Amino acid sequence: MLTFELDERTTFNLAIVEDGRLVGGIGLHRLDWQNLSTSVGHWIAEHAQGNGTVTRAVGALLDYAFATWELNRVEIRAGVENARSRAIPERLGFRDEGVLHQAERIGERFADHVVYAMLAADWRRDG
Repeated sequence: MLTFELDERTTFNLAIVEDGRLVGGIGLHRLDWQNLSTSVGHWIAEHAQGNGTVTRAVGALLDYAFATWELNRVEIRAGVENARSRAIPERLGFRDEGVLHQAERIGERFADHVVYAMLAADWRRDG
C-alpha cells in the first residue's frame, strides 16, 4: 500500500508499507516543472533492507515520473561511502555524473555525494 502527498507540486512523498507497517519512504523532491526534472529521496528501516524493496519502489516511481508526468531527468544523490544507497541507481542503470564534494552536513562533518542521473530517453523497464 502506498500513500502519497503532493505538496504545491514541488514534492511527491510516498510511504512504503509491508504487512500493514510503515517500513520506509520514497519521494520526488525539488520537482522542477520548467526543466522537467527532479530528484529521488528514500529511506528504509534496517529490518526491511536487503530485499530489493527500495529498488522496486524507485523503478515504479521512475515509471510514473517519466510516463505520467513526462519528466525528462531524475537524479539520485548518494553518499560516496554509502554502498547500499549507491547500489540502487547503479542497478537501475543510472549514469554516474560525478561527485559533489562536501554536499551534506552530517553532525560535525561533511559527506561527499555521487550524483546519478536517468533521462527519460534512457529509461527502459524490463517488466
